[in-house]
Amino acid sequence: MRRALVVPAFIGLAGLAACGGATTEQLRARAAFDLDCPQHKIQLVEIDERTQGVNGCGQRATYVESCGHVDGYGGKHDCTWILNTDSKRHKRSAATSETDDDER
Repeated sequence: MRRALVVPAFIGLAGLAACGGATTEQLRARAAFDLDCPQHKIQLVEIDERTQGVNGCGQRATYVESCGHVDGYGGKHDCTWILNTDSKRHKRSAATSETDDDER
């Protein structure tokens, strides 16, 4: 009888482990589209548990994970990445920074 209890419990735990948040693969694909940059040039930087920075093709953006449902066991469901900055913002060059500083 113990085996009958162990198998369903194991299946339940495996199901919880499979329920995760949005993946970095999803983020890389979304950022490649938003930045108009090939996926292999996208670099990810973890900012915190729900926030990722993205660099690629001279651009930079911030994404926040948004989940439709978080269950009582810590499982996240229906998650995606939401762009949280202007994705077309280009890094300022050193020459531009010096010019801006001189004008102040």
